[in-house]
Amino acid sequence: MFGIFFVGYRAFYFLGRPLETLVFKALASLCFVLLAFFNYFNFKSVEVANGGGIAKERSPSFKRYSVKIIFALCFSFAADILIKKNLVSGILAFFLAQICFFLAFLEFKKITLRYARWFFVSLRQS
Repeated sequence: MFGIFFVGYRAFYFLGRPLETLVFKALASLCFVLLAFFNYFNFKSVEVANGGGIAKERSPSFKRYSVKIIFALCFSFAADILIKKNLVSGILAFFLAQICFFLAFLEFKKITLRYARWFFVSLRQS
């Protein structure tokens, strides 16, 4: 579905039809959000012994990570639509999405002083 919406978006973009372009761009972005919700409710990550059988359940850190990713994708979806109507609100929505992505990735890799030092040294060298 994403491919169809993306091709529609590009076709209408080149034809210079802004309303159809916005609709297909929103539908393409919505595919990412729906896929995230689908995976959140259907994906099981950790196998745990449950009596005689095996039950699959998500770890708490995976749940927190997933929720933050879903929020980030929702903000990105909103930004895709808002940026065509109001540049400042679109940029703000993308900024909120980046904060959510950053917080989500902190679930697996905490920032240490060593990492922060490496980051700032690499920025100075570039």
